[in-house]
Amino acid sequence: MSVTVSATELSGGVPPFAQVVVSGMLSGDVYTVVGTTGLHEWPVQGGQGTSDGNQLVLVDSRVPWGGDVIYKVAIGLDTYEAAAFSIVYDGAACVFQSLTGDKIVPVWVATFKDPRSFKTRRGFFEVTGRRDLVVRHDVTSLPQKPVEVETDSAALTSAFEDLLSSGAPIVRRQQIGLRDLPPVEVISVGDWDSELVGAVGELRVWSLPTQVMGDPEPGTVLFIFEWDDFDLVYASSTWAAFDTEWAPLTWDAFDATDWGARL
Repeated sequence: MSVTVSATELSGGVPPFAQVVVSGMLSGDVYTVVGTTGLHEWPVQGGQGTSDGNQLVLVDSRVPWGGDVIYKVAIGLDTYEAAAFSIVYDGAACVFQSLTGDKIVPVWVATFKDPRSFKTRRGFFEVTGRRDLVVRHDVTSLPQKPVEVETDSAALTSAFEDLLSSGAPIVRRQQIGLRDLPPVEVISVGDWDSELVGAVGELRVWSLPTQVMGDPEPGTVLFIFEWDDFDLVYASSTWAAFDTEWAPLTWDAFDATDWGARL
């Protein structure tokens, strides 16, 4: 089996998204696709499943910026890697976004601390005839942590409140290399509050109790282009011209086309 993995930047999205293409899998192969940077790892949306033998095209709307990212595909005991890939973003060091990336809000972190608390899962039992206790134990929870962030305009405040008000899990996505902070986390935000800072201006500080969690839909493939995008690209063309353009190419190339770059 000759499996290849590649990653490219997609147009649209601020910060940009990545497209991950996996070729060469056999029908029935059970695969897992993750993004990695240093010691950190996150699942790529739709990156868990069973191959039908065709090329797999995934969108990673959570790719962090400011450093090398390596995408890896695990199939059984084998792991395949793409070449190191990176995106550039010159905005805030952190964004909060919806799971699909259709809503993205840049924020500024208001505290330099990163307190984390973990719940243990253990129970102690007294057994007749034994002085020591018997323990039932399991792995700990993922961390809970308070997060404080800032928005500095009415527009960002409105967008951030809209994102939080959905109540759905959201993604904290940030620059690579910010101390030991994970560059990608899926979180659930608890009861939150915010307040304006100072007598003038629109700077608002948000206090967010968060619970880190796993991806709630690891097998759901993210699509960011629709047939409407294809129609716009070829609105002034003909089927004959389309056939001529694509005659030397394949459906795999069609599936991996960045239609946003052609609009």
